[in-house]
Amino acid sequence: MLVRKRWFLPSLIAMILLCGGLFYLYVSQIESCGGREFVRPQVEVVKAARNIPAGTPLTKDRITTEMVPERFLPPNPLLIEDLNIYLGIPFAVNVEEGAMVLASDFSVHELEANAEYIKVVVFDRKVLAGEVLRASDVTEKTVPIPPALREFPTKSPEYPDLVGKRLLVDKKKGDLLLQTEVSGKDKCEVAKPDVQEETIW
Repeated sequence: MLVRKRWFLPSLIAMILLCGGLFYLYVSQIESCGGREFVRPQVEVVKAARNIPAGTPLTKDRITTEMVPERFLPPNPLLIEDLNIYLGIPFAVNVEEGAMVLASDFSVHELEANAEYIKVVVFDRKVLAGEVLRASDVTEKTVPIPPALREFPTKSPEYPDLVGKRLLVDKKKGDLLLQTEVSGKDKCEVAKPDVQEETIW
């Protein structure tokens, strides 16, 4: 029993010192992060500055913004970088003061009517680098301009001038056709069937 007591006290002291050291490291980490345990990604979201009834257009004087950790975001939050897309669009629901504005708070039909569209050319099948581009490989489609491209609209490539040239990169079905991905030389004579034009709504 005496031997057991002799070993117990040093072990207890060592355990206390170890716990104290770990606690010190934990506190130091919190202080170095400005009082936060971890630095988590945050995004700037749009919130209602006051009660907004359904049917009221979204305007800058009716909203405020706030930085929120990504892990606390609800589905489809309206981010500050997408605000210009929704300005002037009426709310489809009532939004209370302080509530986060969601993309689903707006009428889909109103958004479609306000959307900007652009004609693009996409691949109908997989085409490997080095293959000759044929008109039957691609389809023209009219699609909404992605929000990230609203300030720098992409023009539809002049795909008839690219037909018969060789691809520089592999392309899979659904990929956009870009002029920079087609060789500017070694044009081959290939058949040019009519390209189907399809509109996506």
